[in-house]
Amino acid sequence: MPTCIYCRLGPPAVAFDREHVLPEAFGKFKGALTLHEVVCASCNAFFSKTLDLELSRSAIEGLERYRWGIKKPDEIKNFRFDNIQLRAADEGDFKGAPVQLYHNAQLDRLLARPVTGVAIHNAEGDGFTYFSPTDVESGKWKSSPVDWKRGIKIFGPDDIVVRLRSILFDQGVRPTTFRPLAPPGSDIKVEQEFSITALTRRAIAKIAFNYMAYRQGGEFALISSFDSIRHFIRDGIEPGLAPVHSTMDLPFRSSAPEDQRPVVHWVELTGHEAHFNLLGTVMLFGFMNHVVMLSEDFPGPWPALPLAHLFNPKNLKVNEMTPVKPRWQHADRR
Repeated sequence: MPTCIYCRLGPPAVAFDREHVLPEAFGKFKGALTLHEVVCASCNAFFSKTLDLELSRSAIEGLERYRWGIKKPDEIKNFRFDNIQLRAADEGDFKGAPVQLYHNAQLDRLLARPVTGVAIHNAEGDGFTYFSPTDVESGKWKSSPVDWKRGIKIFGPDDIVVRLRSILFDQGVRPTTFRPLAPPGSDIKVEQEFSITALTRRAIAKIAFNYMAYRQGGEFALISSFDSIRHFIRDGIEPGLAPVHSTMDLPFRSSAPEDQRPVVHWVELTGHEAHFNLLGTVMLFGFMNHVVMLSEDFPGPWPALPLAHLFNPKNLKVNEMTPVKPRWQHADRR
């Protein structure tokens, strides 16, 4: 009798369908890792509309899909930038200005362009604070610690620049000099700032938990030691220890420079010889390493670790990875 590893229900209460270890939004891989009669259709549908959607449409790894060809550039309109800020990194008038990505149909690729708005020099220290046209029209910018006499920049089409200058003039902003801004090049170097939401962390934890169930079986995943991470993924209940720890360190050694990282997905079931925490590792596009606490002080039964698979988004192949060091296994403590 199958039992869902998330809601713990089985037939006839729930039906079962196929669940991908790694959401298909990150590549339709040949030989993709899938779970059968392990995750119920109800939980699968719930995850698809919440966690998977957050990871693919709002998280920084979701944006990477457009960079590496998993998604077509003309579909960038479907991405939500609520948790990501993009700014121009090139030196010049536009340095630090907010930018947005758009699809250049002629080149069929994504380019960046400055967002229409106003930048006013900070009252103390260097740099500028950026305001939207709405902030300017409402006068909201006046409540910020800025000093327009130290410098002000207006970005946008000529007609909008003229309108914003007129509004600022009426608000008492009257610079003694004015010059057009040097337009940025067609390829703006972009720097990004992002946040990792609770939904994103739950989506990452689901990949790790799915992988554990794939390697060890659904019955193993139903062990009560995994209840904390199970409830975190399904219900958003935070366990005592942080369930997901994220760093920019790769989960494996690479001799490539930082700007030439291996563009691969990596999932791993691991731990440490000195402690009894069972861990999962998830990396997407070689961008960020997420370590998931699957079970703290796990009593067993212990698998021989580590266990890992590598997904190659370029050729859409999946390979089981053979550990460089010998496998190890804790003695069960039951």
